[in-house]
Amino acid sequence: MQENGTMQKFEELRNSCPALRTILIPNSHWEEFKLKATEEPNDAFHNYIVWIAFEYGNLHKLTTPIHDFLLNDDGTLKSNLNKHYSFPEFWMSKDNTFERHKKVKSYCGKLYELLIAKFLENKNWTDMHLEALGAEHDIIA
Repeated sequence: MQENGTMQKFEELRNSCPALRTILIPNSHWEEFKLKATEEPNDAFHNYIVWIAFEYGNLHKLTTPIHDFLLNDDGTLKSNLNKHYSFPEFWMSKDNTFERHKKVKSYCGKLYELLIAKFLENKNWTDMHLEALGAEHDIIA
């Protein structure tokens, strides 16, 4: 179980980060996240990907592509963001280990789309179209 100070630091960071506050852990999901992220591990040691990234100092690797591709400069959602593209980790709500495993694969696919798009952008690829923003496929480059 994590000490309370770690969650307080995370909450401060979430409050200042539009990617966390609006996309990854919106208010509707925040209370459940706070409870589950810090409780004793479940039977399969599943935990929120966002929380694990924070604990290991890699949260910026998840939030940077969200800032770059899904948010406007003022932190608001881009108008063409696919409304069916949900990023809260609802897979953690499943009681059954097998169901969590099945659901996390779908969730990771959405993150991978953004991570790969960021990788391609860093390699100077331009004119990318993302499914998250209405393209027919994950990434069209």
